[in-house]
Amino acid sequence: MLKRTVFFISDGTGITAGALGKLLEHFPGTNFTQVRLPFTDTLDKIKLAQDAILNAAEEDGGRPVVIMTLGNIELRSTLKESNAYFIDLFNTFIDPLSLELDQKPLRGAGIAHSVMGSKYNDRMEAVNFTLNHDD
Repeated sequence: MLKRTVFFISDGTGITAGALGKLLEHFPGTNFTQVRLPFTDTLDKIKLAQDAILNAAEEDGGRPVVIMTLGNIELRSTLKESNAYFIDLFNTFIDPLSLELDQKPLRGAGIAHSVMGSKYNDRMEAVNFTLNHDD
């Protein structure tokens, strides 16, 4: 069985990157080691992510997969200097849709959840309730 490391790198919680990670279920012949790097929102944190990607490539003997949801173009570009296979939410979906709609997209952390309105907030409240109440 193949062994590959997959990084979920986000400038927010990483929930959206994790959801995109469901794509990996289509490849049962590969054993994915998952590394989550939420709140990667500075150049220093990007450099740490690049170091982790390099180490994983050396350990696995193959390029890691990076699923990223970084809104900051500079941080995205810097991260993509790493030797990895990138699944980039913004380059793949948001930027082309921006061209089609002739609008600049919002790029801040948590935007994907804010457009879902109260449903997302209701789910988070349910999680908080569960974590804070003992039976």
